[in-house]
Amino acid sequence: MLSAFPGFAKEPALADMHLGVRQLLDGQTNIGRLGLQSIQSPDEKTAYALELQLLQILQEEGIDVLTPAKVKQQLSQAEQTGEMPKADALWADHLILGEATTTGSQIMVSLRLLKVTTGEIVSNVTAIAGAALKESSLEAQTIRGAVERLADALYVEMGKLPGNVRYQRVAVMTLEEIGTATKNLGLGKYLQQEMSMAFKDRGYLTVERARLNEAVGQMGVAQALSAENAPAMGQMLGAQILVLGTVTELGNQFVITSRVLDAQNGTVLGAAEIKANRNNVVTLGSGLVDTRTSGGAVFRAAVLPGWGHYYYQRPMRGMLWAVSTYGSALMGVGLFSAAYSQEQAYKNFEPDDGEAGPETQAALTASREQANSLYTAAAVGGGLAGVLWLSNLLDAYAIASALE
Repeated sequence: MLSAFPGFAKEPALADMHLGVRQLLDGQTNIGRLGLQSIQSPDEKTAYALELQLLQILQEEGIDVLTPAKVKQQLSQAEQTGEMPKADALWADHLILGEATTTGSQIMVSLRLLKVTTGEIVSNVTAIAGAALKESSLEAQTIRGAVERLADALYVEMGKLPGNVRYQRVAVMTLEEIGTATKNLGLGKYLQQEMSMAFKDRGYLTVERARLNEAVGQMGVAQALSAENAPAMGQMLGAQILVLGTVTELGNQFVITSRVLDAQNGTVLGAAEIKANRNNVVTLGSGLVDTRTSGGAVFRAAVLPGWGHYYYQRPMRGMLWAVSTYGSALMGVGLFSAAYSQEQAYKNFEPDDGEAGPETQAALTASREQANSLYTAAAVGGGLAGVLWLSNLLDAYAIASALE
């Protein structure tokens, strides 16, 4: 069930999209599963961009949304495996309906929340999407944000290809670099690697960079990046989907465009474009963009356990390695400290007159045995920390190697 959103004053002024969604869902505590219908608009690009924006807003609010693309994906998977998806995977009890209209330089979006069981409109709001959506591209403040939003857009287009995502392999080709800054920064290879990671996070298999380089070497760059040669490239790489793109220097922005091709016949499944703020990508003149490597991952993992995983955008995995390794090391240090204190107390014990009897000797013996036990436990803790540290290196290398 979705929790109620904080209250917002219903002001006469129109809200932006983010606030509009919050107002639409304000107080709606009985939503079990939320669905999003296609936005109605005379311009398909505008409708598509608005749907992506709504999905991103709902995702930021922690809401899993059922979309027509997800339903199609579930049904394709069922067709491949012969197992029907669970009923709740194809069902929503509330739907967001939207209609976009242009008023002057602004795009106005009318959003309605429909209760499926009764057909009742339980909430509605009109929001301003802004003039920027009239352009065919979206914007992002950082290069990482650009990759994520581009991957989201292309993921929707990939859903047009029948079959189970788990068995589909994506080959992301090195993006063509247009402009001096893009070439100096090596953005084509950097974005290729980031996009491959993004698609892997979304459930797709990806082609390793070494295989891609080998195939490009055999076919030549021009032929490999040609839609006409997509079937040959797909067969060579064992990929069902090819992702081609360019990154262009344009004023204070980098423009990233990408196309998704069906590797069987070269058909363009869809395309997307996004702009990233140039100043937030790198400070020009500060050096090349660091393309991630297995060596870099292993070095970071060796210096600080878990850092190599953060380097490859695996924060939860990195946190687990860091907590377990440092926890074991701290435990070992604590036990060693306790053992040393116990040993010093044993060595420095000077019995008073009359305290050198059997009971005192037994207490001293127990004290020494306890110190030995603590030393043993400290050694175990230190050994465990060492094993975890080494395992953290191997795991970081395995993650890096799988993406290279």
